[in-house]
Amino acid sequence: LTHAAWQPPLMGFATKFGPISIGDYTVVYLNTSVMPDVKIGDYTTIAASSLVNSDVPSHCLAAGVPAVVKKGPENYPKPHSENKKFS
Repeated sequence: LTHAAWQPPLMGFATKFGPISIGDYTVVYLNTSVMPDVKIGDYTTIAASSLVNSDVPSHCLAAGVPAVVKKGPENYPKPHSENKKFS
């Protein structure tokens, strides 16, 4: 997730290592790649098979190659109403 593993550095390909930050209550779905030096905010959803190559703010839905914000940050995720909250 944090480097170009498909291009071997022993064969002369450049590699870049860097930290990634994934916020609290964030969901990253199957086959998603997160590139180095990327921050994903809290309460964020990253769709399957996305390529996250830039920062994604909190309370957003991001998808695509490269991943772009599709929904949010206003009212995402949608808050539960008082009568639908769990006890």
